[in-house]
Amino acid sequence: MVRDEVADAVAQGADVDPPTAVLCAVQGHASAVRAAWKRQPDPQLADTFVRAFARIIDKAGPDRPQVATRLLDCAAALDARFDSRGSDGDPGDLREALRLTEQGLAASGGDRAVVQRAHKLRGPMLIALDEIDPAAGAL
Repeated sequence: MVRDEVADAVAQGADVDPPTAVLCAVQGHASAVRAAWKRQPDPQLADTFVRAFARIIDKAGPDRPQVATRLLDCAAALDARFDSRGSDGDPGDLREALRLTEQGLAASGGDRAVVQRAHKLRGPMLIALDEIDPAAGAL
């Protein structure tokens, strides 16, 4: 069944170069992990959730389209992991998520949807970090 779907995709002109195939595979894995996370945010799944989205950034590199979206996806995963751990959450997750959000803003090219999403992610993370470490300031 899967082979038939792959053969159909190739016949219809799907990209089959190795970098694109690898990127599609890691994106598919990350999407599956995110779906599992949304069904049941298990703290043990949180690390896999973050690693899956970090791996997309690594595999895609900065030259592929939609780099800002990938950065924000990873930032959202880090924020979710932090939130899932409650008072045991690692503030380093928030700091890294904020760093990725800033990179996403810089890579957005002014795309309004990306900028909006970045700020929607960023605001609550800054508040949470301020509650944990008021001395950190606005970064």
